[in-house]
Amino acid sequence: MRIAILTQPLRANYGGVLQNYALQQILIKLGHEPITIEKDPYLHISKLKLFLELPKRNFTKYILKKRKYIFNEKQHNNYIRQLSHILKPFISKHINRRFVDNWSSIDYTLYDAFIVGSDQVWRPLYNWGILDKMFLSFIPESFKIKRIAYATSFGTTEWEYNDEQTSICSKLIQQFNAVSTREIDGVNLCNKYLGYNNAVSVLDPTLLLQKEDYLTLCKNISTCDENLLFAYILDTNSETISKLNYIAYVNGLTLKLVSAHNDCTLPMEQWLAMFRDAKIVITDSFHGTVFSIIFNKEFYTISNQSRGRSRFASLLSQLSLMDRMFESVSDIKIKENIYWSVISKKLSILKEQSLNFLKTSLS
Repeated sequence: MRIAILTQPLRANYGGVLQNYALQQILIKLGHEPITIEKDPYLHISKLKLFLELPKRNFTKYILKKRKYIFNEKQHNNYIRQLSHILKPFISKHINRRFVDNWSSIDYTLYDAFIVGSDQVWRPLYNWGILDKMFLSFIPESFKIKRIAYATSFGTTEWEYNDEQTSICSKLIQQFNAVSTREIDGVNLCNKYLGYNNAVSVLDPTLLLQKEDYLTLCKNISTCDENLLFAYILDTNSETISKLNYIAYVNGLTLKLVSAHNDCTLPMEQWLAMFRDAKIVITDSFHGTVFSIIFNKEFYTISNQSRGRSRFASLLSQLSLMDRMFESVSDIKIKENIYWSVISKKLSILKEQSLNFLKTSLS
């Protein structure tokens, strides 16, 4: 079956890239042909149009004194290149994707099914102006094709849609053949606000693969022999860094601090090797938490309220790991070892349920 996937843009986000990689790998193992569709992130303008617009842009910047780049397209495209270059080799090698100029140019007749997910594809904050596209609004209702939501996330327990978004998306979700959310709270939000009563909760795609799948990806990275404290922190500040250094010092560990997005510095393979080699992981990232679990590491999660606390609580509560979540780095207290044999049994059950959802939805 030819399957098109819609997700967040694949740029400098380790978890965002790996969830798409994992979903493609699972679909391939199930005998399908997945491809991720992404809107071209670069801005294009003809020389003639730019020439005609220059007087207007100069007037806006120098007369109206508004913040405006004269060559806005060049500025934007340079930013996208900088944001993408660290993880681009991994994406190019391991993920099958196709760029489209705009949403209306997607030829949905080429596919047997569309899967939306994973990550926070149903959160307006991260999908402003294209939220309806993440509900497949570009496919006519009359066109018969499988519409599936796999591990979609609202990222929060609060309803963030405005009235117009709620009205549009509540109609579009009814056209889906199957809907699953990554968080238990997402099931409730579908029911309460979108009028969809059949949603279920499933695991993030990254948890459907085995640890060995990720070890293969980083097998050429030399093992770090130091007692490593790997801190994967998205929102850093001087106080957080100071606390991390203190935790590393009193526990005889070497701190390695890594971030993402504009501060993305490690290639994907090295990022995975950090989880492989770390003695302890501290993270405020959902996927940082996920990969700590996959690699069976002693970890401490900082619940990142602005990015969506619900994501952490849903996963950790299902695995009886809520004692690993803290409000800040200052609250962390080094605990006893995690009994991974018990966690693995619970995770195996959730994996089976999640895979069955995919198999049944695509059958």
